[in-house]
Amino acid sequence: MVTIVLVYHDQVQPHFTYNLSINALVAIFSTILRATLVFVVSEVIGQSKWRWMKGSPHPLRDIERFDDAGKGAWGSLKILFTVWKPTPTMLGAFVVVASYAIGPFSQQATTTYSCERTIPGTAKIAIAENVRLDWRELDMPPGMAAAAITGLMFGGDNSSVHSSNLFKCDTGNCTFSAPYGITHSSVGVCNKCVDANEDVEALDRGGDKTDYQFQGNSNFSISWVNGPKETDERLNGFKLDHFRNRASSILTFSAARCADDNGTDDWPIDARHYNQKYGLVSATDGTRPDRDAGIVGVNCTLSACVYNYNAVVTNGVLKEHVVSHEPIKTRINTNNGDVDVANTGLRMIEPCFFRGKWYDSSNISEAPRNGNWTTWRMPGEDLDLPSSCARVATGFEWTLELFITSKLSGACQYHWSSISPDAGGRSGVPVGPNQVLQKVICDSWWLDTLYNNGNTTQGSIKRAYDGLAAAMTNYMRTNTWSDSEIRNEPPAFVTGSATQALICIRANWQWLLYPAILLALAAILLVEACIRSHLDREQQPVWKSAILPFLFYNIKPRGVRSTWDEGDRTREAEPLLKLRDLELLADRTVARFDGDRRAPGFVVENVGDRNDKGQTASRQC
Repeated sequence: MVTIVLVYHDQVQPHFTYNLSINALVAIFSTILRATLVFVVSEVIGQSKWRWMKGSPHPLRDIERFDDAGKGAWGSLKILFTVWKPTPTMLGAFVVVASYAIGPFSQQATTTYSCERTIPGTAKIAIAENVRLDWRELDMPPGMAAAAITGLMFGGDNSSVHSSNLFKCDTGNCTFSAPYGITHSSVGVCNKCVDANEDVEALDRGGDKTDYQFQGNSNFSISWVNGPKETDERLNGFKLDHFRNRASSILTFSAARCADDNGTDDWPIDARHYNQKYGLVSATDGTRPDRDAGIVGVNCTLSACVYNYNAVVTNGVLKEHVVSHEPIKTRINTNNGDVDVANTGLRMIEPCFFRGKWYDSSNISEAPRNGNWTTWRMPGEDLDLPSSCARVATGFEWTLELFITSKLSGACQYHWSSISPDAGGRSGVPVGPNQVLQKVICDSWWLDTLYNNGNTTQGSIKRAYDGLAAAMTNYMRTNTWSDSEIRNEPPAFVTGSATQALICIRANWQWLLYPAILLALAAILLVEACIRSHLDREQQPVWKSAILPFLFYNIKPRGVRSTWDEGDRTREAEPLLKLRDLELLADRTVARFDGDRRAPGFVVENVGDRNDKGQTASRQC
């Protein structure tokens, strides 16, 4: 039993013949153990009764008590709570009673639990190692642009490239090696949004009109008028435009940035009002509006970078989070003498596993110079490293800049005369400023999502751009594009181990202490009985629990030697026989029980030999 538990500890539950479980085997062996213990102890108790009766006189009833103690729990309990008995006998009776709990204790020795075990199967996550955007094209590849716009509106995981396309795991549960907590690194697009409200200034344009713009940039502005006004002019309430390099700026009115509700629904004479909660914008020429004035200004920058991930696949779902991200520096590739100045960027992944050893930028020069190496140079700096340790991005700056200019840039406008019932002689219920923010027309439908009915916040803009960057990154990591569209490198993957949830066995060794203690007690009793029997072998044969001595050795009065009755004469009985001799004699002696009330007893029909000398047993005993 101990061997089975030891062999299968922390192992998958085996499938035995006939669908036997490990618990069934433990139950079988615990039953065998208990039967063995009870048998040994009953024989020890049986032998002790002969020593008990051989010493000082005791009631013959004690023989029955000893005999019952070896048969089961009830007899053992009775001998424990009657008269004092020898210590081995009492200990043996205790073992018999306690042996009934071996089964329950042994069953607790093994428990099952759910465990993950590696099995053959595919386990891989897509990564982008070398991404080449054709910077000479006028626009971003259509598939990437569609993914970016969808990510901008709904988040990266809800884009045209879902995270389920980034991995393949046959079992639905896969793990990946994670040195330094990083399972894989991939080229991607990073986003950084910063608060630009401090750069916003308010300028009075006359006619109760105020423009809000970034300092020194009159071409990038949004406008507000003081109260209902009769005009057909279209005014910008939201503006997104290319700023510089890969940066885009957003400037918008927002109800979410306004002050608390003052409980009015009209236009103040001395304030400009544009908010669902009727906050105030009090600004004079050249002054910056208060941060709670309902103006949101944000600068967001997209750039090529390397994402370091930690990932695991659980129940068919990729759980991937970004450990860190690092910018990709622009370098010139001079590998094999081929100079490429098309905005090529490089980042070494650290640490990098190469030829059986981990390297970083401090010791990469010590790596063996075999395999595919790449040399990257720029003024004042050279970097040689294995190609597998490099993440390369080509053409990102120009492509991202074109994408911002051609796809994202635009404005949301409101036409004052079309929403003001008091303008131009119209009649009706006066409009409040909250309605102004909602009645806008945007240049593109994805700008509607950013504007969000005048509830734009810096957080919502950052989340939108993060979704855009994540969608573009996921697109680059998958093989859903043709080589000519985005890169000429085959898809890359990081491989892991496919695992499966199985049932494993755990050994609870403390539960085996109980049967082990009983086994030790039984062994001690057996050794003690063997030693004592050897010492008393001349005076007391080893009869154990046999009843044959009662048949062949009569009860005699005190001072009278044992006799065998053979009719009219008597003679002394033979010396004490060993149990084996008694068994042979019993085999040869044929008798019947005579129930004569005057002289009941066994009547011998066929006399057997007592020993090899031909001595015979009595006819009645």
